[in-house]
Amino acid sequence: MIGWRNTLLRDEEGRITGTLSSGEDITERKQAEEELRRLSGKLLRLQDEERRKIARDLHDSTGQDLVALATMQGQLGCSMASAERKSRRLLDECKALADKCIREVRTLSYLLHPPILDQAGLGDAIREYVGGFSERSGIQVELELPPNLGRMTRDIELAVFRVVQESLTNTQRHSGSQRAKVRIHRGSDFTLEVSDLGRGLSAGTRRGGADSQLAVGVGISSMRERVKLVGGCLEIDSTGHGTSVRVTIPLGENEREKPSHSDS
Repeated sequence: MIGWRNTLLRDEEGRITGTLSSGEDITERKQAEEELRRLSGKLLRLQDEERRKIARDLHDSTGQDLVALATMQGQLGCSMASAERKSRRLLDECKALADKCIREVRTLSYLLHPPILDQAGLGDAIREYVGGFSERSGIQVELELPPNLGRMTRDIELAVFRVVQESLTNTQRHSGSQRAKVRIHRGSDFTLEVSDLGRGLSAGTRRGGADSQLAVGVGISSMRERVKLVGGCLEIDSTGHGTSVRVTIPLGENEREKPSHSDS
């Protein structure tokens, strides 16, 4: 594949006297770009599968063990004589700590990979995540979802969910805003907008620098890559009056009308 470049030729007085065309074989560069895109997509899919596995193990193994521990502590407390106040107090503190661990493990499991995303789809997963996020952070989030959102491919649903998750986390960590909005529209294109009224992101964060890394997530640069891999684009508009993250994903005819989940 040849890439052509035209250069204007000028005389001593700056007048255009002609053009010079030069060709460059860009086949290898195009192949390298395609291979890099393929490897990036494979890496993201492997990361998502590992998150899904860790989340399942936390919920099914560690979480259940903690529930059993808290149950046994409760039973032990009921069987103790009331005179043993010091032991009862220590046992109550142990149970409170076990309950706290249970809540944290459940939250971490959900943040790594919410099972409702596979089971019920993007709309229900975002509703549940936004509710939990508001409860944990104290940030009021306005959610605007179409009544007929339906299902899309797993890759699209997961990419959109990660953008919502990481954009709201950025709002909590960087903006100082106590209000945010998540708006989704589905037509010939799928559009997502996450906005806040905070102080905006730093230049390094907008570029995906080191300070953009999130507690559970891989930052703005990975958000861009996820959206790009499903054929969409991500734009960030950040000023001193707030930040807006906008995603646009063109939908094919089959995708526009898809009523149920597809793993294709």
